[in-house]
Amino acid sequence: MKLLIPPETVQARLALCRACPHFQAQSTPLPGGGTLPTASCARCGCFLHVKARLFGQRCPEGKW
Repeated sequence: MKLLIPPETVQARLALCRACPHFQAQSTPLPGGGTLPTASCARCGCFLHVKARLFGQRCPEGKW
């Protein structure tokens, strides 16, 4: 069973997400200091860097 999509498709999906009004950029503090950039979708609540990599997932706005 195929779980992950090709990296170039992930990047294309994330580019569409970044241009969407539902995109929410965030950062998560790391235990040793610093932060990890994260992003979510205000429409579906997903973590975009996870959902965009998974085969069979769809954008709730129909963008991918």
